[in-house]
Amino acid sequence: MSHEEERLAVLHGYGALDTRVAALDELAALAGTIFQVPAAAVSLIDRDRIWLAGHAGQPDPALTVLCRFVAGGCPLFMPDTAVHPALAGSVSRFFAGYPVTDPDGYVLGAFCLLGNRPRGFELRDVQILAGLSGQAARHLVALRQGHELARAVTREQDLVSAVSHEMRTPVTVIQGYLEALGDAEELTPYRAMFDRMGRSGDRLVRMIDHLLAGTEAGEPPVTVRPGHLDLVSVARAAVGAVLSAARERDVHLRLEVAGDPMPVRGDFGQLCLAADQLLRNAVAFSAPGGEVRVRVADAGGPCLEIVDRGAGVPADELPFLRQRFYRGRYAREHAVPGVGLGLGIADRIVAAHGGSLVITSDGPGAGTTARLRMPVRREGPERCTTRRRRPRRSQFASARPSRQ
Repeated sequence: MSHEEERLAVLHGYGALDTRVAALDELAALAGTIFQVPAAAVSLIDRDRIWLAGHAGQPDPALTVLCRFVAGGCPLFMPDTAVHPALAGSVSRFFAGYPVTDPDGYVLGAFCLLGNRPRGFELRDVQILAGLSGQAARHLVALRQGHELARAVTREQDLVSAVSHEMRTPVTVIQGYLEALGDAEELTPYRAMFDRMGRSGDRLVRMIDHLLAGTEAGEPPVTVRPGHLDLVSVARAAVGAVLSAARERDVHLRLEVAGDPMPVRGDFGQLCLAADQLLRNAVAFSAPGGEVRVRVADAGGPCLEIVDRGAGVPADELPFLRQRFYRGRYAREHAVPGVGLGLGIADRIVAAHGGSLVITSDGPGAGTTARLRMPVRREGPERCTTRRRRPRRSQFASARPSRQ
């Protein structure tokens, strides 16, 4: 393959041909202002055409002729284009072109200036144009990286979705046989073993569901079927669902609730799923013998708070916790189970309810707090009263793993 063929292959790999790049339009407009010329452009030099990926002003056909001379990698400055026989009759009388070169040294095109009268071009002007050309190259590199990232994300989503679908069928079959074995009276001595296998199967199914939910194209909205419910019931359901996992890790779950209900409007199943994800995350990052507290209180609105004293989160990782497939340093180094989807799923569910999810930590080893806040439920004929005739007294329900 000749060098020109290699250059063209690289150029087409940028995905910028037949595309107007807004950043390059702005860069061309800036060049026109700096040099006081009526037209400026960032051209891409293809095999048999010149594509203007960004320009300002009215480009002249002279560009098609002159940009070709820059494809070899050398700048071209013509103080008076009238001396060029091929430009007879052109309205342009001045041209300056500097090659736009990618990091591997391939000339993608030229940063061009056109003027309607002859003018000189000093060393300082050359340096400025070279700087603008370098910025144009960096914008094109960023555009290519964006295309590559989008393709990589698509491939990842397709792969994970396909693998997840293939896994779900055999896992479902295994669970069905386990249920049948668990119901057989002659296998009663093995029922505890079947139960544990069933819980492991449930965990695998949840992981598959998370993978499927986290890889659906376009982040589909969470379907919410709102109704009147009690946030305390959501907390109790989440504790009950996570209790067996906490027992396996020897982590204590402490449920702290007020004596009265905490009415909210939402989808009970979806909110239970969000609370389940937050609680499982807290248990997974707690050391054996640790404690996770689940509190329901009125903190300027209904609030479910999950507090652990586990691994904690470094400040630089907090902004990324809800990104799909994100796993922090502690999770990677200590092989904490999970695929990095739970917090993102919880965040989407809470957002669909008009609430907010705030995750805070004082740093490594200092634990983590997740606060799920729901909108204040407005007074209405269906709302049960929250007025109290006596001072509210906290009641604590503790769910501790068996020490047997």
